[in-house]
Amino acid sequence: PKANNPSTDTDSAVADSTNPQEVAPTNTPPETEATETDSQLATAPVRLASPQVIDVINDQIDRTLQISKIEPVGMISDETWCRRMFQSMLGRTASDDELRQFTRLQGNRREAMLDQMFKDERYQKEYAAYWSNLWTEQLLSQVSDSKHADAFRAGLQRYLQSAFQQNKPYDEWTAELIAAEGSNSVQSDDFNGASNYLLALRDENGVLATSEVCRVLMGQRIQCAQCHQDVQNDREQEEFWGLTAFFRDLETVPIRPGRAKLVDQPFAENADGNEVRFQRGNDGEWAEVAPVFIDGSKVNMTEDRTNRRQQFADMMVATDEFAEAAVNRFWQHFLTFGFNSPIDDMGRHNPASHPELLSALAEQFRLHDFDTTALIKWIVMSEPFNRSDTITVANGRDAPLLGSNPHFSRFYHRPVFFTNTSESLAGLTNGEAKIAMQQVPGIEVMLNAQIQQLPGTNERGKKNNKKTKVEPIQIESFGEQLSSGYRRLAASLAKSSLSPEQRIDHVFLAVLGRIPTDSEQNQGLKIYQASKKRDKTPAIEQLIWALTRTSEYSNQ
Repeated sequence: PKANNPSTDTDSAVADSTNPQEVAPTNTPPETEATETDSQLATAPVRLASPQVIDVINDQIDRTLQISKIEPVGMISDETWCRRMFQSMLGRTASDDELRQFTRLQGNRREAMLDQMFKDERYQKEYAAYWSNLWTEQLLSQVSDSKHADAFRAGLQRYLQSAFQQNKPYDEWTAELIAAEGSNSVQSDDFNGASNYLLALRDENGVLATSEVCRVLMGQRIQCAQCHQDVQNDREQEEFWGLTAFFRDLETVPIRPGRAKLVDQPFAENADGNEVRFQRGNDGEWAEVAPVFIDGSKVNMTEDRTNRRQQFADMMVATDEFAEAAVNRFWQHFLTFGFNSPIDDMGRHNPASHPELLSALAEQFRLHDFDTTALIKWIVMSEPFNRSDTITVANGRDAPLLGSNPHFSRFYHRPVFFTNTSESLAGLTNGEAKIAMQQVPGIEVMLNAQIQQLPGTNERGKKNNKKTKVEPIQIESFGEQLSSGYRRLAASLAKSSLSPEQRIDHVFLAVLGRIPTDSEQNQGLKIYQASKKRDKTPAIEQLIWALTRTSEYSNQ
């Protein structure tokens, strides 16, 4: 299989690692500009104008590159930028006629082209349709077995298309999805398109809604705590079930196939105010818990019980995690990699590559009233989006595909080798995955560049200035292409007392946010049991690698 490169850039040739002329000059901002953006960050929260926010992005990225001694490549041409922007904004290439019109724009043509995307009728509907489809897939990526999933999916997409076309603030439409009441039937007096979201996620105990809302909208993977204490994320079972209590009142009233109504039926509570009973994973005993938000905040039990989901939505949009998760998702869409890998598993256990920048962008996103067009503009006009995708010795250590943190010294492409999990797991046994592992564009240059950065040593152990002789390199371990977070997960699972089946369940939950099907479980077990080593870490790394190379993972 060959890597699927969605970009239409024409500058993607890998630079000769021995030719210094291929390395573009460093784009370091003047000292006065760096000082200005430092003060802007220090005095936050202050609402900055868009050019100032873009300066903050460029300054923070450049600072990290300088500290890491990684040299960024040069910037792309206007024509290449236009092609890249169309691919990212509309999911298609720009036509020859559109490119000609772009070159005729006066002043800052890139900014003028972006304004057309958001305001011109020629592009506004197409932009809204594309982004509504993207967000529908992200919000409902774990919904596959719902009897009327297609109807709910189509209804949610229509609601989101309207939200993007109106440029409804991000915090408003996400809160509406959670607090929605009414019917998804347009013929009903209480029609509410936002109801399609929870209609699709509805299950008996509110487990799916709880897991997916926290994962997609807050960047928190909490589903492992459903059955036992989640050591990886330092989360207790009580926290998970306390969150489900916000969604336990939710009921659906069928109207006709594909059409239903959301209603709240107060869940019975005991004398202590607890609502949810669950079985502890460590001792098998039953316990009870009241509604408690993810930060430990308790709800006002004296208020009307029917506004429980509204209480959750209000608390959610006020958290730092909510704004940072949104910024992370948009950043990854435009720049291939987010500040965390995976983007929906944020926290102290998985620190961001650029924490100050993520925090600053999240703060500005909030101060700009969660205007998604502003956030998009900051990213698309920033230097990371405008860089060439050329791989050189000077930026070869910037290799997130090999598991390192992204430095954004160049524009990345993420290869997708397999269309589904069944194909990827089969690839581990038939040898295709081993071949695909070597087919990352520029992989030899990246690996060689990392070796060349290491000083040589003489026989006495003293450093010398001679470069290490570089031999052709082959990747021998699937773990070499995983982020440090995923490698830690593999090692942790290998040392755990979980059964092989439970370990495979956890891999699917951690990577794809769902448990495997019976067929996937059987495929995973064959791969796991094929490893004769006592340490099962490499086998688990293989499974993680295979799942992260699927379309399902890329579309999360």
